[in-house]
Amino acid sequence: MSLSKPKFIAIDSSILGKWAEDAYSQVAARREIASRVLNQILSENWILVISWYHFEELIRHPEETIAESRMRFILNLPHVAWIWKADGSNHIGSVVDVLAAEIKVYLSAECDATVENLFSATRVCLLRFGAPSDIPTLKMWRELRQDMTALGLGKKQQEVASILHARHDVNDNAPLSVLKDKLSLSSGEEKLAYQREVSTLKNELVTRGDKRLLDHQAVARDFCNDIFSNITEISKSSLNTYEAFAKQFGYTLKDLPEGITLGEFRDMAARRQQVAISTRQLGLEIESIWPRLKSHRLPSEEIIYEIRRSRRKAIRASGSDLNDEYITSLMPYLDAVVVDKRTHEYLRQAKKRNPHLPLLITSMLKVGSYRQLPRVLSEMGNTEHN
Repeated sequence: MSLSKPKFIAIDSSILGKWAEDAYSQVAARREIASRVLNQILSENWILVISWYHFEELIRHPEETIAESRMRFILNLPHVAWIWKADGSNHIGSVVDVLAAEIKVYLSAECDATVENLFSATRVCLLRFGAPSDIPTLKMWRELRQDMTALGLGKKQQEVASILHARHDVNDNAPLSVLKDKLSLSSGEEKLAYQREVSTLKNELVTRGDKRLLDHQAVARDFCNDIFSNITEISKSSLNTYEAFAKQFGYTLKDLPEGITLGEFRDMAARRQQVAISTRQLGLEIESIWPRLKSHRLPSEEIIYEIRRSRRKAIRASGSDLNDEYITSLMPYLDAVVVDKRTHEYLRQAKKRNPHLPLLITSMLKVGSYRQLPRVLSEMGNTEHN
């Protein structure tokens, strides 16, 4: 007698929410379908994987009764898997913890380790398995929902996704070396530059931001306030602008390749900050490991980077963009990741650009409804065996 190997699946939050809605519907036929699909999935040894982004989107529904039915659906599952927290707690992890797991495995890997071995080791590090009642995050859903509402988390996500999508950086291709002269702006010049940037960003948010975004002027102003406060700090430095700019983001001039552009430096600086957050979760300092990590992106970073490149062609941003792309970072480590139509298309486009990407996203699936899962997963299994 052989034991069946468990298979791990992450499902787009909107599909998961509709499944939960049917599971507790007042219509018997819908309840029956939801139950039948669940039993089929479980009988084939599929284990549902929950990340912070699933949890967040499920409980953030404006109607508490719907949020409650979604949590009841998860809590009544016989077993689940969830993303490991790098800080050692038993709560549900996020993309920060996915990257931390990748860093941990990468730093400890043998130099001749295969890609498959690295994926397998990361999966072991990344996933926790047990009963839903083992996860304290799920038990705290009411309190956490109140906190999210008080913080305006949904609104914040709309703003961040909109800024990422709307910003049109005309200076991206300019060499960073243009900053070698000491920055010197009169108060009048700085004020005009600030007003110009706020106006430009506001107009882009109106045309390219999330449609639900309300106060475009305030969002643009807050973002530009942060940018110009950095400029003010740099202008006070005794270093030339080039050196001060690099130093502010943890670099020295010798770290920067010759001819680096403003856009390339922005991406480098953002990546270093993201890696630093994950390394701190591991109790490490970025300075000690950055030399080994700086030259190439890890799998989750590569997937998110490519999705964002594809998404630039979209007319408008959506507040759900961030959570959608973070869930795709699980693809190298799960047996199936169900994404929405837009995300699937972004990755399909990215595969044409990046010859390494197909290896990272073999688990990607697209379905229109949870009711299609048994058939699609069965077809996926048949393809693997052929």
